[in-house]
Amino acid sequence: MDLKGKKVGVIKRSASEYLLSTLLAIEGLTVEDVDLHYYKPELLLQGFRDDKLDAIVPWEPYPFQASKLLGNQITTHDTKNLSTLSFNLISKAPDKLLVDKATCVIQGLQTAINYIASHPKNLKK
Repeated sequence: MDLKGKKVGVIKRSASEYLLSTLLAIEGLTVEDVDLHYYKPELLLQGFRDDKLDAIVPWEPYPFQASKLLGNQITTHDTKNLSTLSFNLISKAPDKLLVDKATCVIQGLQTAINYIASHPKNLKK
């Protein structure tokens, strides 16, 4: 993956921009070595599809959509284990109903994580 001088689309001040800087650092490059373009997440794929960008650094569901729309015209680079992204669930009051809802959401996420870990082949394209 040679990004030097390429037009790269990212989402400003997000994990997308951070991951690009990590990928570039691995290659001995910085963001000054690419032609950086900022897009809203929902417009990133369109900029790529319209050939305004050479590469994009999206998050799901956009890589999945790109593979469905463009198929073998694209290459998806494996960035697994390069970064960890975490989300926090925050509420204002220790309301019993909110705690129960939060617990339900967390249990649902854990079920999804377990499924993804147990069935990685089902998630390809």
